[in-house]
Amino acid sequence: MVVIASMVAVAGGLVLKTPWLLLGATVFAASDVLVVRQRFIQPHKINRLLGLPMYYVAQLTLIVACA
Repeated sequence: MVVIASMVAVAGGLVLKTPWLLLGATVFAASDVLVVRQRFIQPHKINRLLGLPMYYVAQLTLIVACA
């Protein structure tokens, strides 16, 4: 989680350049939180239902931000 938090912090510093980068990093972090909840805290259908689609949206957003 430290690496993901660092990624979001760096993206926050670049928000004036491209706000898509911060959005992608934030959604990516949220999807990772759902994965952690599913695997280590409490398995639930909502974690699986939202986790993977959020991951794909985050990846596409990061691609748009870097393009």
